[in-house]
Amino acid sequence: MRKFLSDVDAVFYHVTPLSKWNLIQESGSLLASDNKIFLSRSSDKSVLYSIALTQVLELDGEKAFVVLALPQSLNQFRDDEFAADFQATEPTMPFHSVLNRDAILLENVKFVEECNGDDPEVIKLASKADGPLFLETAGFKEALEVEYMQKNNKLFYHVSMEVKERRPIFTKAY
Repeated sequence: MRKFLSDVDAVFYHVTPLSKWNLIQESGSLLASDNKIFLSRSSDKSVLYSIALTQVLELDGEKAFVVLALPQSLNQFRDDEFAADFQATEPTMPFHSVLNRDAILLENVKFVEECNGDDPEVIKLASKADGPLFLETAGFKEALEVEYMQKNNKLFYHVSMEVKERRPIFTKAY
């Protein structure tokens, strides 16, 4: 994660239902749930749309969603604020990160696009992230190389990933 954060052009992405985007604009902040904000390190639409269709919209029962960008240059995220997303189980999981921060000010959030989960093009692109060819892409392989420094009972440990049976899994090395 430290390497990703050191890139001057690093950007994280957040996918959220349209109704929550409206609340973010009203409140002036992207507020965390249980001190967690779920982000993606990938700008690939197939990854972002897959997250929208398999996680965000499925949980909230909505059709419309937005993609937001959170540039590192505006937010100054630290590597110790991030954790691996152990909830994710789909092939896009290596791109997911959990930011442990209460909120991000709206001025540090950039609107990218609004989409409809019923749009055939959105569905088509999202399905690409679940296919076997996706696991062979350079971007996917690079995502597997990200390591997190997480604090657990005052012990820091690295979390990395590997692919087994066409699914990414976490491995821990203390």
